[in-house]
Amino acid sequence: MEGAAPGATLPALMMRISGQLDRLAGETFAIEEALGNELGGAAMAGAGNIMRLQRLDFLRQSLEDLALLTHFVSQRVSGPIDAEWRHRVRLDVTRALLEGSDRELPDAALGGEVDLF
Repeated sequence: MEGAAPGATLPALMMRISGQLDRLAGETFAIEEALGNELGGAAMAGAGNIMRLQRLDFLRQSLEDLALLTHFVSQRVSGPIDAEWRHRVRLDVTRALLEGSDRELPDAALGGEVDLF
């Protein structure tokens, strides 16, 4: 199975995905806090800004819920990882999850190009 760790299973993958979602939720929370601190009360008074921060909060809460959900699912699934999945994902960090690595987001991944549209 090219690109997957020997003996890689769906439960192990789901646990790694759960951990990654939890780390992403943490990153989102840090951004949320930084924006709130930077913008302050006066700048946040506009309804548009408040709605955008609420959407960021929703994103964080969604990531936290998905982390929990994948953790629970990991305890119920079984089977091997399909080697083809490695070729269908975009990010090296995601490929690392398929390969059995729990590595966190590298700083380079956070500072790369941004797809806005």
